[in-house]
Amino acid sequence: MQTRLHKRHTLILTYSLYIMKVDEYDIQLYNPQLRGKKFEVPPTKRKIFGKVERTLEVGGITSIVGLRRVGKTILVKQLLNSLIDRGREVFYFSFDEERYAVQDGLDSVIRTALEIMDSPIVALDEISRIRGWSGIVKKYHDAAGIRFLLSGSSSLEITKGKESLAGRLHDIYLPPLQYMEFVSFLRGRDPEEGPVMDLLNPERTFARLKDRRCLEQFISRGGFPELVGAGDDDFARKYIISSTVEKIIFEDLPKAFDIKDENALFRIWELVSANPSMLFVPSNLEHVIGLSRETISRYLFYLERAYLVNSVFREGSVTSKMRKGRKVYPPTACIAYQIGRDDTSMGAVAETAVLDKLLNGFGMKVRFHSGKGRSEVDFIADGIPIEVKYQATITPSDHHNLVGYMRKRGVSRGVMVTRSNSGRVETKYGTVVMIPLELFLQLEKMTSA
Repeated sequence: MQTRLHKRHTLILTYSLYIMKVDEYDIQLYNPQLRGKKFEVPPTKRKIFGKVERTLEVGGITSIVGLRRVGKTILVKQLLNSLIDRGREVFYFSFDEERYAVQDGLDSVIRTALEIMDSPIVALDEISRIRGWSGIVKKYHDAAGIRFLLSGSSSLEITKGKESLAGRLHDIYLPPLQYMEFVSFLRGRDPEEGPVMDLLNPERTFARLKDRRCLEQFISRGGFPELVGAGDDDFARKYIISSTVEKIIFEDLPKAFDIKDENALFRIWELVSANPSMLFVPSNLEHVIGLSRETISRYLFYLERAYLVNSVFREGSVTSKMRKGRKVYPPTACIAYQIGRDDTSMGAVAETAVLDKLLNGFGMKVRFHSGKGRSEVDFIADGIPIEVKYQATITPSDHHNLVGYMRKRGVSRGVMVTRSNSGRVETKYGTVVMIPLELFLQLEKMTSA
């Protein structure tokens, strides 16, 4: 790759009022391609890799957002290696250091990229640490046509930059590690594509699925690439709290929102994570949390924005949904397992894994049904009713709520995610397809068409 990197130790960029310096050492450190090398990253790629690659080719500004520690920086560097292989000019810089994490530093870094390269794709990591970053990126994108790839530990600040980058910013959400990705990371190869389950002919799908024997590991270590193969639960729990949650609650969120009580915010997260599928009604939690219902609602919204909580609303009108509360879950089964430990049933952990799959694996719109008495159905995903029964045996009574919903709504197919039972159960009102959790998590898609 041809570059015009100055031989002197420091690149000096002169402005009208000041001189900003970007050390050549830092440029070389962050850009191994300038030394004829590549970025050092694991070979196994996330499933979303191809989508981000295609989005970059479209142009504009691409940002990768998501929960902390799910692998955004690794994904960026893998993308840059792919671009290098195709002969493209790339430039990478991380704003970890305080001296660069200011607007002047950002401006200088981008100018440096233009100084040493002709038409680079500029990747800026930890850009969320710079207040007002979007205006500078917009300036160079509009004036010089630079393509940017942005990422950062705090996705909140990147998402907030949308307002000034309207029509230019393409957000791509990187979800927690999914089951088939987890298996691929364990075995050191790129993820396989799972089968599509046709609920009209489930046997064909069952024949293509196989037991990967990784479910227990996924439940306790899934979601975070750095936990794949990790030794014990104590390490995993400390990793989740110290490397992810505490940084979001005590660092990222207070920078983005007006938060008076970070400890109360942490208590709300802990309550949700230890009690997956709990019905979250702020007025019932005022004495537990020690905050007003309005503040509790606001804090839950912040946790959702930071990808620390998934909310599922009930079917019905907007007024009904808000008045009767919502069910709340941590983003991964691993968090539910590690935070709840013995106090959290495996049924609730399995329910969390199913929701993660519906939202992030299938990309479905999810609600829950709550009728008279206790006739609740865990999830209604794009019209398909789904119950989670992670237990040793399944009895006819376990189908009651699912079949009741099918009768009421005129739906001919329902799904029951189980511990080990598989097959189909024919009823007067339609077919219930039973599929073990380990196999359900392997599916690429689910359809009743």
